[in-house]
Amino acid sequence: MADFSYLTDDEYRSVYSRVPRLCVDLALVDGNGLLLSKRDIPPFQGLWHFPGGRVYHNETVAEAAARIADAELGITIALEAFAGYIEIPNEGTFTHSVSLVFFGKRVGGEVRGSRQAQEARTWKELPEDTLPAQKDFLKRHWEEVVGRMGYTKAE
Repeated sequence: MADFSYLTDDEYRSVYSRVPRLCVDLALVDGNGLLLSKRDIPPFQGLWHFPGGRVYHNETVAEAAARIADAELGITIALEAFAGYIEIPNEGTFTHSVSLVFFGKRVGGEVRGSRQAQEARTWKELPEDTLPAQKDFLKRHWEEVVGRMGYTKAE
């Protein structure tokens, strides 16, 4: 069972300015496209990104993925495959994040936004204003994303 006691702002900054932060990012794909949300808060405010977040102490990666999907999108998901990882070193922030990216699909609920990202939508092509590290990752994996959409580029 996860420990959901939160760190204070000072504790969070102290810990994550010294060690990498483990995160989970969700590449949720279906016949409508790749689901991304648009950040309303810093860092990366105004950019499209994978729904995602950190893994809490004593929380499994699958539990974190389910929690994040519910909190950020209001949906339940099924993880399908590990897609890879994205490393975001300290680039103007105090944190160094390592995100495990998983392909998955929505299995319940209706997509809605959250405090962090009010807007969420599906894309059949990668939007230009995507978080840079995630955009690079998606460019390398776009053929698999398209395959999971159920069509090929020629269609």
